[in-house]
Amino acid sequence: MVTVSSLFVFSTIILFLAVAKQGLGIPDDDHVRRCSENEPPIRFPFQFYESQLDYKRYHYPGFNISCAKNGVPILGLPTLKAEFYIQDIDYASQEIHVYDNPDYCLLGLLLSENGSRPMEFPFEFKYDRLKKYTSYTVFNCSSSRYRLYYNSPHIQFCGLKLVPSNFEISENNFEECTKMYDTESIPDNIYNDYVTLTWSKPDCRSCEANRKGCRFKKDSDDEVECFRRKRGKDEYFLLI
Repeated sequence: MVTVSSLFVFSTIILFLAVAKQGLGIPDDDHVRRCSENEPPIRFPFQFYESQLDYKRYHYPGFNISCAKNGVPILGLPTLKAEFYIQDIDYASQEIHVYDNPDYCLLGLLLSENGSRPMEFPFEFKYDRLKKYTSYTVFNCSSSRYRLYYNSPHIQFCGLKLVPSNFEISENNFEECTKMYDTESIPDNIYNDYVTLTWSKPDCRSCEANRKGCRFKKDSDDEVECFRRKRGKDEYFLLI
């Protein structure tokens, strides 16, 4: 016989699980979240998290978003201890526009040797034939007494000295510096402290084109499927 007390306990457990799921940032296929009213929506493949515990419980590497105290969404890379502000997310073209957080160094994270990318960083630069790209030689001049080596506003970022690879380097000017590596071509607009990144996996573009939701297939962490949303419109949870 079902008693009132047993029903109460059962209901409490169900309520606790529902709240826990919501609080842990585990994606709900039918819900779209925002950090504040005018900020971009947070939905698959991105997931919201509040702590390292959330990150460990559910994560698709590199797609972790949290909210700053001022309501701005942040792209977080817990393994690299780096966070960058998000300006916009275009799910149809799979692009994310990020700009620099004063506490970190966007350029330092995105610079790479021989095209390699940091671990758990699934994004690439968006290449636009109308924009200018430059390859650089990166020097560590931390012990040097010189501050500037040639007339360029782009020479010093995050404790590094950058020299265009086609620039004739004077050994006298760089004798106290250590060459680190040559970079791939990177967009010059990175020096405005913002950049457009793209992702190719998971690929939800066909779902977006058909105005459907996207999610991983059951028992898979790389294959996706489209689904028809149950609700007629998105519901937003303001995470402030």
